Amino acid sequence: MSQSIKNQLFIISLLVFILHSVSFGQCLTSGLPAGSYLIKTGTTYNTGLKPYGLVYDLITNYQVPVYWCINPSKQKDSADFVHNGVAYSGGTFAVNKNYITPQVASVISSWQTNQGVQGNFTISSFYPPVYDTIACFPKVMIDNSSGNSGIIIDYFINAGIPNSGYGVGAPSNLNGCHDIWANPHDDPTWASHSYLRNFVTINKGSIWAQCHLVSVLEGVRNPLNTSQGLNFLSTAGLQCYSSGKCGASITTSHSSSWSNPTTYHFPASPIMQFIGKFDNAANAGSERWFIPQASWNPETIRGVTTSNGTSPGEGAILVFGPAYGNSANGMVMYQGGHDYSGNNNTAERVAAQRAFFNYILYNGLGRSLACTNTIPSAVYSNSVNTFTAGVTNGIGPYTYQWSAPLGTFSAPTSSTTNYTAPIVAQDTTIEVRLRVSDACGRVNQVLYCLLLRRTQLPVDLLSFDAQPKGAIVKTDWITASEKNNDYFTVERSRDALQFEPIANIDGAGNSTILRFYSFDDTKPPAGLSYYRLKQTDYDGTVAYSRVVPVKFRNAQITVFPNPASGTFFIDFSAMEDATFDLKLIDMSGRVVMENRVSLEAGSERLAEIRTDQLAKGLYSVVCSTADNVWRQHIVLQ
Repeated sequence: MSQSIKNQLFIISLLVFILHSVSFGQCLTSGLPAGSYLIKTGTTYNTGLKPYGLVYDLITNYQVPVYWCINPSKQKDSADFVHNGVAYSGGTFAVNKNYITPQVASVISSWQTNQGVQGNFTISSFYPPVYDTIACFPKVMIDNSSGNSGIIIDYFINAGIPNSGYGVGAPSNLNGCHDIWANPHDDPTWASHSYLRNFVTINKGSIWAQCHLVSVLEGVRNPLNTSQGLNFLSTAGLQCYSSGKCGASITTSHSSSWSNPTTYHFPASPIMQFIGKFDNAANAGSERWFIPQASWNPETIRGVTTSNGTSPGEGAILVFGPAYGNSANGMVMYQGGHDYSGNNNTAERVAAQRAFFNYILYNGLGRSLACTNTIPSAVYSNSVNTFTAGVTNGIGPYTYQWSAPLGTFSAPTSSTTNYTAPIVAQDTTIEVRLRVSDACGRVNQVLYCLLLRRTQLPVDLLSFDAQPKGAIVKTDWITASEKNNDYFTVERSRDALQFEPIANIDGAGNSTILRFYSFDDTKPPAGLSYYRLKQTDYDGTVAYSRVVPVKFRNAQITVFPNPASGTFFIDFSAMEDATFDLKLIDMSGRVVMENRVSLEAGSERLAEIRTDQLAKGLYSVVCSTADNVWRQHIVLQ
């Protein structure tokens, strides 16, 4: 049993519950509560690029995490979700209401007023398709050795990201604190750019490149060991942008212009979250597109292809993938064209710059600091409690900073600290904040909701939970001790305010041992409902548990085991006739497996998924019906 479950405790009175459980429940509710902010993305500098500046501002200066919402089954430019009659597309960013303090609300308002960002506050809770949570902006180095750093700096200026959002330097300046090296135009050599090999293989850093730097880079070889090269995404280098300009190993060249039509692939990939095309934005400069001498690496994703060549050696305007085809290495991405800034063909220039920033954010997801903790969900008034935290990713040593509006920490800058809860007159929910940073300056800040309970209770409830199980919602609860406990009442609500009783369960009276209880709601309403537990003593005194949100669907899937080795299973069940469209997607957004399962009403089916031929790593299982979409990460070992 997890520590978080063991610390779910009763609240004394109905009045206190109504006054305090709303803020406490919002901290625990999955999805977005009412009052969250949805950042729309569009095709102008204000609507397409400034949102990245707002995201940078929120996560860097205010440690506010931002959800990246992507429909895993979307078509090109289709909506990720619809809320309050408004369709949101292009990889919408969202800010959870729990993090919108008055200061953060003022920041959002300023970006709307002064930078032209568009967005809306949600009017009700809902479940957007969250791809991941952005908590840290990666460390970007813009190459200045070629004198072309201003091209990329302009992209940051267009987005409203200050110069604190990047650094400048040469490949020789790269170290473990850098996440991404970016260069729009250069003539690299082994002497000047060999550092990139260790950067992607040892430091696991990433590379972004543009224009004819790309074909020259892919042709660079170690003169003392020609088996070592910088052909990160191709098997034998690329055709050169101009004959004789890309080194001895490159014997072919390609024309200046590509052949139409172009095709945009992988619309659910995080990198491909932009609206429209960017052909015209890339149609300038010494290298506007790329084509391999032999073939692309099998792991290289061709995001935008031309009509030149055939797979696996087709022409492309945008490609990305793991360096040298090894998923353990850092990522590399190439975009055609010389400069995406400017006012002509604005929508296409915005789309091209958005692909660049999407790549930046995508790489930041894997490099941000992740926090672990042993913070309980509730503590007693005037008690001393040990809180611990840990950090994964980043480079040590790590620093910690605990804070809370009430109570004190014995060691507020230590990973382990004793928290002394204050004396409170009534149950009170507060926010505990943990700020962590690493030696490179990467920062993450996590908020925890803590219930301060005014006194010990007659019934010590270790857990109360409600989950959909096939055609029912199963409620379970455990008590550690009971005193004068008459009975429990399971209650259900559609709005978390007005509850109705659906079952009474006898209590144990007096007990000092663990006792397990359960009740199956066999007629749960479709959609979002809320469950809570009411406890009644012999003298009529009542107490209430926390509120548990449950989204009940007519169809369900269960994925197991996780992690998996060679095989995993998906258990499908449906109350009504349903067709499940199944996709297995790698972290580059590429669909590596597809299947379809049809079920009759009231039936179940267990599907075995073989993964022997797939590379080890993190994948997403995406399953959709006409009404719902499920997404679950799974690790293949």
